[in-house]
Amino acid sequence: MREFEEKLQREKEEIKIRAEEEKRRIEQEKNLKEEEKQQLLDQLKRREEEQEKAKTKQQKLIHKLKKMEEKMIAGS
Repeated sequence: MREFEEKLQREKEEIKIRAEEEKRRIEQEKNLKEEEKQQLLDQLKRREEEQEKAKTKQQKLIHKLKKMEEKMIAGS
């Protein structure tokens, strides 16, 4: 279980890093109009939030499974 939690945490950090890199790339694009830049940044933010939410949900499920496992072991 611990390795799953660590893996999820690493994935969450990677999501943030990739999002920051993409944000910098968008901001540096000189040929895009300001409106297009803002639209791309908004899309990026939404996608990052969705991924973050999914990883958090996975962490909660792992936590529940861990609790269930502990109860089963304690009941034996």
